[in-house]
Amino acid sequence: MIFKIAIVEDDQVQRELSIKLLEKYGLEHQISFVFYPFENAFLFLQEFNKGLYDIIFMDINMPGINGLDAAKEMRGKDENVTLIFVTDFAQFAIRGYEVDAYDFIVKPINYEHLCLKFDRLVPNLMKRKEERKLKLNTGGKIAAINLDEISYIEVISHDTIIHTENGSQKFHVQMSQIEKELPEDTFYRCNHCYIVNLKFVSKVEKFQVTMRNGETLLVSHPKKKGFLMALMSYLGETA
Repeated sequence: MIFKIAIVEDDQVQRELSIKLLEKYGLEHQISFVFYPFENAFLFLQEFNKGLYDIIFMDINMPGINGLDAAKEMRGKDENVTLIFVTDFAQFAIRGYEVDAYDFIVKPINYEHLCLKFDRLVPNLMKRKEERKLKLNTGGKIAAINLDEISYIEVISHDTIIHTENGSQKFHVQMSQIEKELPEDTFYRCNHCYIVNLKFVSKVEKFQVTMRNGETLLVSHPKKKGFLMALMSYLGETA
């Protein structure tokens, strides 16, 4: 199982230390981590979208936008992502309740202390990921696909193709059957051929949707208004 971790830290030494210790934990517990380092909160917020990360390591005391203010803006888009504050001053981290922080770690990071936090956190995250899977059983082909990895779903003739970050899989199943299993706040059917994971949308121009990987999909005229409203709702914006 893979967990995506954003490291928001202005001190390069601390960023590298966090990654080093987390890599060590992953190796010892046979867990895969993918890291997304950011040298300030401004860059992090520019890239941030709901569902992009499983865990966010956030320094509090940073120049420009501090960690608490960044977390407040982040929570406007994603109420569920796990937030851990990493700080020099424990008294600041107490304010983490304002942004529903999972926990805090005091610098310098102690490996044993980090292990205690992650031994408690990881089982909860694994359970959450297991619950967010699309499970299909068609024609003897069984699959459990992580919803967070699905970019879009396409129907061609009598086959439905599920496109993910790691490739595509073809199933002989009706699109409508799959659509019933998808969370409405994350997936939207933009025309009769495509169901799009809103988290992977990069931009919308006229009747064309550009995905993060550069692929372009068409939005039908009757679906465009609803699609834009769903996308704005997903992004935490209002019409």
